Amino acid sequence: MAKCAVYLYDETLAPASGNLIEIHESDRIGTYIDLQTATILGPSEFGAKLDLPDPPEPIKVWVDDTSGQFAPTSLAHLNGKMTSRLDVILYSLPVPPGGGGGGGDHRGAASWEVGYEITTHVAPVLKDSDEVNGMGADWGTAQSPDMINIELANTLDAYIEWQVASGIWSSPEAMGVRSLVETVSLAMSTPRLNSQLRSKLERWCARLTELGIEVSIQVRQEKTRKRGGHSQGGTQMQSATS
Repeated sequence: MAKCAVYLYDETLAPASGNLIEIHESDRIGTYIDLQTATILGPSEFGAKLDLPDPPEPIKVWVDDTSGQFAPTSLAHLNGKMTSRLDVILYSLPVPPGGGGGGGDHRGAASWEVGYEITTHVAPVLKDSDEVNGMGADWGTAQSPDMINIELANTLDAYIEWQVASGIWSSPEAMGVRSLVETVSLAMSTPRLNSQLRSKLERWCARLTELGIEVSIQVRQEKTRKRGGHSQGGTQMQSATS
């Protein structure tokens, strides 16, 4: 059977390492094809070899470090007949506030829209001495339980860049957060995720929440109604939050 070799590297371009990195292969709608745990493949080679579909069809490849050290990444629209080698960079993820899962003060706010919305909400401490966007908000560590949710940034990128500029996240960690968001986005737009990928998606969304990013989907549907014998387009909003 034809195979696709997936080689994994860290942000320094050195071979990645770990015994909890899974490489999952699905078809374009999310049906399971293969799943392998990454391992040493040779000198300075780390990754796994996936069985390509027979008969050939388009595939998606998902790389998931179940330990949480590296951000997940995903590749879509791959030729399941010709793809024989993939060289993939993995970026580290920042440690969530509080150093573990859940909780923590989610600082910063962002929204990102590509056919749906990804929004975050934050709780900055209010201080009269500090002015951020004229709202007197301090984005430092919370010193008081009296906190309110204020949207202070307009884009996810602004939120990430602020975390880097403030020294909270490193540049590679920022790339990891972007990779996590992109992978969640692809998973959410894949129509029939198999059970293993659904479980991974839940964990990825939970990690985003720990980092101060909450994911929601808004679907716009055109609704046609007649007025005076003529059709008129309208917009109907439906939303669901993961």
